[in-house]
Amino acid sequence: MPTSRPDFCGWSAFGPISLLIEDVIGLGPANADARKLSWRLVSKERCGVRNYRFADLVAEPDGTLNVTSNAPYTLDVNGMILAVKPGENRFAVKLTP
Repeated sequence: MPTSRPDFCGWSAFGPISLLIEDVIGLGPANADARKLSWRLVSKERCGVRNYRFADLVAEPDGTLNVTSNAPYTLDVNGMILAVKPGENRFAVKLTP
């Protein structure tokens, strides 16, 4: 009987997870060369992504954005440009209606 890797969901999960991250949560593709990430944040609920390749990004209902990063980059949230530094960052952002 073949063995499987723990916590491996297979390639069939790639599509639905990508759609969740891009269409529901609103994270756009990262531009590694420019060190930039775009987030179209529309949810009024707590949402975000933990263990993203280089950061944890969590938006709270009050407009607080908590970002923990291992490298500096630029985060564009609804047109608001934020300079993320390594470590823990907290920003106040305006949620789109």
